[in-house]
Amino acid sequence: MATPAEEQKINPKTASKKAEKPSAATPVPAASVPPPAAVAAATEEKGFTVCPRCGWSVLFEGKPTEDDVREYVRASWGGRKYEKAFTLYGGTLRAVFHTLTDTEIQDMNSTLRMLAELTDIKEDRRSELCLKLKTAYYLRDVTVDGVADKLSFTPTPNMTVEEVDNMFKVVTEPVSMSLVQLLLTFLDYQKRLIGAGFDDSFWQGAGLV
Repeated sequence: MATPAEEQKINPKTASKKAEKPSAATPVPAASVPPPAAVAAATEEKGFTVCPRCGWSVLFEGKPTEDDVREYVRASWGGRKYEKAFTLYGGTLRAVFHTLTDTEIQDMNSTLRMLAELTDIKEDRRSELCLKLKTAYYLRDVTVDGVADKLSFTPTPNMTVEEVDNMFKVVTEPVSMSLVQLLLTFLDYQKRLIGAGFDDSFWQGAGLV
């Protein structure tokens, strides 16, 4: 009488059925692969906290620090832009994002409305352009190994599709995707900074209430 192992060798039908049985997929860490630009845009706009395609989280890891909240309040009420620096690749790349003035938000929204009304481009392409535009507005500067990178980010009101694209003409896709990921992280962090002002437990934890 054949053993199970021998039966699998001599019985092709049995072996085929066993081979067809799906194995459990190995889970991918949430932040291992950045999402495509279109998915990232949908994630932000629809209020997802985790990308529905790859499981990448758009949320800032950790709560705002007390110093950051205080600086955010001082900057906002003092007529200054709040700035937040992020580093990648062991500190090799450093990107600084800042809040926008009402005028800059209006200028950015005028171009976003134009992009939303275009009917001759696909949705993925539209999302990519919207994220490029937002990155250009919110990004102050980028340094690589301590040297400022000369990015051609000069957004203006009512930009055309070509003008939005031209701002990123010298940026490679990995850099573009990294900046998009940091932009979404900064926007989430800004929401948390605003929320901290309405959260009594945050200030109680700091011993200030």
